[in-house]
Amino acid sequence: MKLLKLARQLGAEEIAKRLFVTNGVDSLLSTIGVVTGTYVASHHSDPRVYLGASLGGALSLGLLSGFLGVYLTERSERKEELEEMEKKILGDLSKSLYARATDYLALYVALWSVLGSLGLPLIALTPFFLSYVLSISSSEAVYASILIAYAELLALGFYSGKSLRTALSYLALGLAATLIAYTLGDLLI
Repeated sequence: MKLLKLARQLGAEEIAKRLFVTNGVDSLLSTIGVVTGTYVASHHSDPRVYLGASLGGALSLGLLSGFLGVYLTERSERKEELEEMEKKILGDLSKSLYARATDYLALYVALWSVLGSLGLPLIALTPFFLSYVLSISSSEAVYASILIAYAELLALGFYSGKSLRTALSYLALGLAATLIAYTLGDLLI
């Protein structure tokens, strides 16, 4: 497919990968913080409390920033590049493959971005969804959710840096988020 080849040539795959990882890390750290802080401050037994707080943040971050914000930014950048090319060649490229690809590439990058910013937290929140079906206590769901988020951070580290060192660095971010949320949750009660 010509558009996929063009995406590779124009660096869209690399941009998409970076946004997937960056937004995934951001959302997972937020999810860890919300789940930990809510648990420490309230020890709430209703999984809907955790889901409401975490999903509100994940959906806002994922759909508004992770998808729409990235799409608008990437589309704007691609349109600007197209205009610069037209100035250099003193011609109209509006009917070219490159012009058609600008919207496609922006959508491609935005979809990878939202996958990281919304998809990864949804996986981490699975224990709260399962608590309705299975007999999982909120405490167990909290611990399981945080462990899943840690595992996802490790996986992102391996994917991003291809090394144990990078993976452990991402895990350290998750542990720091837990510590910060735990400390603040404890101070607020």
